[in-house]
Amino acid sequence: MDQIPHSASLRLLVIRLSAMGDVAMVAPVLAALRKNYPNIQITMLTPKFLQPFFREVGEMSFFSPDLKNRHKGIRGLLRLGHDIGRFDMVADLHDVLRSKGLCKLLRWKGARVERIDKGRAEKKALTAPKDKIKVQLKTTVERYRDVFVRLGFDLPAVPLPQRIHYPMSPETLALAGERSRFWIGVSPFAQHEGKIYPPEKMREVILRLADIPDSRIFIFGGGASEKQFAEETAALKENIVSVIGRIKLGQEMELISNLDLMVSMDSSALHMSSLVGLPVISIWGATHPFAGFYGFGQDPDLAVQIDLECRPCSVYGNKPCLTGDYRCMTGITPEKVVRKVCDFLQVPLPRESDAEPKKIAMRNRSIARAIKVGIGTILAVVVLFFVFSWIAEYRPAGRETALYDKTEPEYLPDTLTVVSWNIGYAGLGDNMDFFYDGGRRVHDSRTRTAQNLQEIIRTLKNLHADLILLQEVDLDSHRSYGICEVDSLQKAFPEYHLSFAYNYKVHWVPIPLKNPIGRVNSGVVTLSRIGPFKSERIQYPSAFPFPVRLFNLKRCLLSSHFLTASGDTLIINNTHNTAYDTGGMREMEMNFLARELDSAASPHTQILTGGDWNQYPPDYTPSTEELSNEYFVPQPVDKTLFGEKFRFAFDARTPSLRYLDHTWIDSDSTSRPCTTLTDFFLLSSSLKILSIETLPLDFHASDHNPVLLRIAMPGHKDLDPKDPVQK
Repeated sequence: MDQIPHSASLRLLVIRLSAMGDVAMVAPVLAALRKNYPNIQITMLTPKFLQPFFREVGEMSFFSPDLKNRHKGIRGLLRLGHDIGRFDMVADLHDVLRSKGLCKLLRWKGARVERIDKGRAEKKALTAPKDKIKVQLKTTVERYRDVFVRLGFDLPAVPLPQRIHYPMSPETLALAGERSRFWIGVSPFAQHEGKIYPPEKMREVILRLADIPDSRIFIFGGGASEKQFAEETAALKENIVSVIGRIKLGQEMELISNLDLMVSMDSSALHMSSLVGLPVISIWGATHPFAGFYGFGQDPDLAVQIDLECRPCSVYGNKPCLTGDYRCMTGITPEKVVRKVCDFLQVPLPRESDAEPKKIAMRNRSIARAIKVGIGTILAVVVLFFVFSWIAEYRPAGRETALYDKTEPEYLPDTLTVVSWNIGYAGLGDNMDFFYDGGRRVHDSRTRTAQNLQEIIRTLKNLHADLILLQEVDLDSHRSYGICEVDSLQKAFPEYHLSFAYNYKVHWVPIPLKNPIGRVNSGVVTLSRIGPFKSERIQYPSAFPFPVRLFNLKRCLLSSHFLTASGDTLIINNTHNTAYDTGGMREMEMNFLARELDSAASPHTQILTGGDWNQYPPDYTPSTEELSNEYFVPQPVDKTLFGEKFRFAFDARTPSLRYLDHTWIDSDSTSRPCTTLTDFFLLSSSLKILSIETLPLDFHASDHNPVLLRIAMPGHKDLDPKDPVQK
């Protein structure tokens, strides 16, 4: 290929849509390209909020795709190809399905296209379970440069970033406060668990760094659980500041450029710091600098890691731990990290801080301490606890708007695939029994909970459903170790719209006494490829008696309304009904649901209701074993309540629920817990059922199996009889 003259004036499109760290690593390459080719017109296709990364590149333009609306799906890709215009050359630095499709469109318009070689075979060899080939692979910056070289640009080795100090805006200055001797940034989080240092260990690191004389510690990150961690940690010492949610990305870059040091995971903070030449103490677990993702220009000696035969086990840190305990991270002591920082700053090692455990003990074990002071104090604490629980009781309105991304009206296709799955807060896998069902526990390990959640996500992705109805999804709960499962689902399914409704929101559930459920924030989630025009939480009238209701669920119906191509309305209801009945609660809920559906149904409004009913459907015959459990006994749904307007759809061949009186995985086929069927659908008679199947997943990640339903809208022509879906 002929080399492009340095004076050439070409239109160049550079594509990198995610993730933050990968986009950041594009900047030094473009800066080098701009220096050698001052006349080329560079357009960067990337999310708008990432533009601050390219401050040092010079003149360039940006195009931010609207991937949730205008540029969503195949039609959106065609619109993107039209909207973005024509280019002489395209550098695809992402090489994913969307970028490949766009490149094909632009090639038809006459563009020369080259895409990144990600070195997948080399990385696979590096992370192989056995016989790993542990050698330094080409860096991402080098792989980016190679793309431009193949396009014909004369681009020498990219120069290392120089130390840069940006002026800080008034907002950044107000947050940072007065300058101290050492400004240290800490970014404790990453996208995947395999790259995250245990929070309790990281908190110890932060507290000890805060003991360095004349220091100020800034905690970076994003997300609700990360923000909570940062704010709780910052509250322990005056010289610790949480940055999360308080300034924008451009202002974060200003602050980072003025730090003396960053402590980071294998995450975007490592690469953001590298852009301004800031030294980084980086902590590595499941991933490894050999994969090519080390910070550009960073000193390899500043990496903190331990050598294990099993690492690296993942390129991106998203694979389950081979040993189940993430020893690559847990084996790194806070002392090792703090010592690395102090050696770099040339300051004495601060003593181990005991402030954090003391304060946590004071906050979280107030009742335990009260017990020690005597019976009188115990009674007082108990009374106060009930008073507080009553004051803080979740009291939802009869109808509330559910959380969802409101969009312009979209239309459902003629056929839909719907999956319903009670995911059991990712904590009720095949290794668990459950206190309420006659077992002993309510908590699995944090590691297994995270693994269950990832398995659930992988399963759902493979189903390619149009609508996903999930129950028992936690936000920030003690039983699921503060993992925000709603955020994880939103990140895993960015092309879906998410609606959420609380049905369990309790400050503290005090049972079982030895290891209580604790704080619970949980509910039902509906994910939809097509955006609803309305989504609301509808409160069921059932309620436990006082004081049990203070610590129990407030059952609800999550109702999402969609437009069909014919102009009709399809209502998708996500339900999770009462399991442990008191005073006819299930009957009360069914009567309410029947009235709700009857009032909403019309010739132009069809309704589909799915979920965990905690009852068995009409025409299903349970065994004696199913009806004889001491703790949980399902009841039949009264078919007559719903009349001829509606019909039930269920798969009687495969159970959807296992009892939790003992574990599943350690039992043989003759001693395994009883199973039953409580997950199914109720739908308008005008909707055609194409197929329904309960997926036999052997209850590995949840105590429920998912149920998959395919339907067709009224008036839809019959599918070809050879369609495998109908077999």
